Amino acid sequence: MALSEYLHEMPLNRIICRKKVIKWAKKVFTRFYIIRRG
Repeated sequence: MALSEYLHEMPLNRIICRKKVIKWAKKVFTRFYIIRRG
């Protein structure tokens, strides 16, 4: 199965994955920001 097909087949998984990525990105960004300021 192609990746695009998989993404179309699993919209719910895509949303969950996106939320996880956003959460992770925020954590990394916050840590990076603190290090830069500190």
